[in-house]
Amino acid sequence: MKHEDLVGVWRERGREIVRADGNVTPDVARASQIMYSPDGYMAVVAYAGRFEVTGDQVRHTIFTAVNPNRVGDTQVRHITLSGDDLTLTSLPDKQGNHFRIHWRRATKM
Repeated sequence: MKHEDLVGVWRERGREIVRADGNVTPDVARASQIMYSPDGYMAVVAYAGRFEVTGDQVRHTIFTAVNPNRVGDTQVRHITLSGDDLTLTSLPDKQGNHFRIHWRRATKM
């Protein structure tokens, strides 16, 4: 995966919670989008900052956030990319649960 693969605007298609036992539950639907710029900046609902792609992971380093306690945090997501479909998956929490957000590349007007 390369930095350039993520550059653009992506609109959410859905999200789900994956429990440690494999049970998948749809999460609350949102009309959100995530943007990745060629110069390494990103923005999504609730936070913005810089991004870095390493292998099949992206790291979002948060510079500004709706929740000020998140400033300075780094969010790591596993990347799955197939054409114009992107899935970002969180690392498992202490209980082994994680979430996935599905995105589709926005079309040009």
